[in-house]
Amino acid sequence: MTSRPRTNGALPAPFGKFAHATVLPIAGTKLVFVSSVTARESSAVDAEAQTRVIYERIRTVLEEEGGGFQHVLKMNVFVLDIGDYPATNRIREEFFAGLDAPASTLVEVSGFVRPDVRVEIECTAAIPQN
Repeated sequence: MTSRPRTNGALPAPFGKFAHATVLPIAGTKLVFVSSVTARESSAVDAEAQTRVIYERIRTVLEEEGGGFQHVLKMNVFVLDIGDYPATNRIREEFFAGLDAPASTLVEVSGFVRPDVRVEIECTAAIPQN
């Protein structure tokens, strides 16, 4: 098994040495590990707007691999203020409407690398190979 890093030109370039996602083909399925996504390089300021940008970016990565939110197995959500949970969850419900909910973790953190970030989300998906 060999994993393949992926970088998507539709998203802001990673500012460190990492890929937007790593794909690992296993038994007819692609495991897609999406790196933490933020709303950097967008006009989103509050947690709700940042969350919407983040889910749009995650959708872009998943669609590039032939999948969507229906393939997400696990979400890890990091927020600067736990009080932003209702706003972030409202947006999440929009993107997962009609789908089974994935396993999920939400954690309040003391800060992010960039001071304008309020939310960061990563996920793992299993997308059937064609």
